[in-house]
Amino acid sequence: ADVPKTLVYDLARYANRAGERIPAASLEKAPSAELRPNQTDQDTLPPYDVLDVILRAYIEENLCAEEIIEKFRLDPELVEQTVRLGALQHVAEPARRAEVRVLEHAQRDEFKKFQRSHCFSVYV
Repeated sequence: ADVPKTLVYDLARYANRAGERIPAASLEKAPSAELRPNQTDQDTLPPYDVLDVILRAYIEENLCAEEIIEKFRLDPELVEQTVRLGALQHVAEPARRAEVRVLEHAQRDEFKKFQRSHCFSVYV
């Protein structure tokens, strides 16, 4: 499921309120996809509290990079890089999960409209 990382950590702390169900070391360790030794998510991504704001605005609010920069007064380079990664992930996700999605005609038109109106093609 697509759940913001900050919410995952909040839920883990909530689950631990009556006793440690999730090891504290898991919550304190620097987040990592563990793709290479000593690699952390923060090497290539902004802090999760910033990342979640950008991705929520981009994916859920359908804002483009320029709108996100203006609305949240964030660093333009950081937002553009994150949106670019988010767009690539958003496009690659169905293939990564090996899911086949068939869009109805109206959905395809809506997606094309989304691409045009939200700077999508610029970042892919």
